[in-house]
Amino acid sequence: MRSNSDHSNLGPRASRPGELLQDLSMLIVEDEFLVAIDIEMTLRNAGASDVAIVANVEDAWDALKNTSIDAALLDIRLPDGYSFPLAMHLYSHAVPVVMHSGHAELYHSAKLPGIMFCPKPATPAEIVASILKAQQFARLPQSTLLEETLH
Repeated sequence: MRSNSDHSNLGPRASRPGELLQDLSMLIVEDEFLVAIDIEMTLRNAGASDVAIVANVEDAWDALKNTSIDAALLDIRLPDGYSFPLAMHLYSHAVPVVMHSGHAELYHSAKLPGIMFCPKPATPAEIVASILKAQQFARLPQSTLLEETLH
C-alpha cells in the first residue's frame, strides 16, 4: 500500500521515505537555528543515522577533523565567511555536497560543478532529492562535470 506522498522522483532507494538516506552520517552547516533543526528532522525522517549541526565555517572544519560524514548540506553565507572552500574540500574527497541557501544563484553552478544547489526555502522532499542528486554527482568523474558545465 502506497502512502499519499509520491516519492517516485527521489531515486531508486525511494521505496519508503525513511529509507532514502538510510544509515548516512550527515553534516549540516547552518547558522539559523530553527532552519538547522528543521533540516535535521528532515534528514532523520529520511533515515540518516547521524546528523551533526554546526553554525559556522570554523566549527565545520573542526567537525571534519573528528567525524566521518557521508554527505553535507551547507548554507553559503555564514557568520565567519562563505562555505565554498569547505564545499570544494568535501567534494574533492568524494563527499556529496548540497549548498542550501537563499543565495544559491545560478552562477554558483558554473563555479562549483558537481555540487548540488537547493534554494531556500525548500520542502523536505526537495532537500532529500537534492542530497540524492548530490550522491549521483559525487560518483561522476570531475572531468565529466567540468565538460558538462562548459557546454
